[in-house]
Amino acid sequence: KPIRRSGARVGDMILVTGTLGGSLLGKHLHFEPRLREALILNKNFTIHAMIDISDGLTADLNHILEESHVGAILYEDQIPVSEAAVKMAEKSENTPLYHALSDGEDYELLFTLSKGQAKKVMESSLFEKGMINCIGEITRGRGIQMKFSDDKTRRIKPRGYEHLKS
Repeated sequence: KPIRRSGARVGDMILVTGTLGGSLLGKHLHFEPRLREALILNKNFTIHAMIDISDGLTADLNHILEESHVGAILYEDQIPVSEAAVKMAEKSENTPLYHALSDGEDYELLFTLSKGQAKKVMESSLFEKGMINCIGEITRGRGIQMKFSDDKTRRIKPRGYEHLKS
């Protein structure tokens, strides 16, 4: 059955496949769509909302949040930053975390589900260890907040690829 962007619920956990950021160093040309993982998730777990990360983590998460009428909190230390994002940061004025949050064309899956189902996904032998990470949770309200390693929580702006609007 199809999984829409509009099904995220307050209390859901936010999970992501793979690592994020730096796709312009080559991944965007040689990516493997997460079709297998999406089918396994859909068949074996109760997913509330899902999207692929093509515009950037925070931009695509914001699509889920707007269509589900909820907010989110992300945990800085749980974001799976790719080695390519680290390399991009060496050549830019931005941090590896910035690239993981806003670079597009990662083509990883971003999805929400209940805490119980998230625990089952994380413990499942259906995926390689480290393939799926829990990066936050769905909250009441609107927008995206980030809990940083200094224990401070701040609102962050969704960033990523912006499609031309007519």
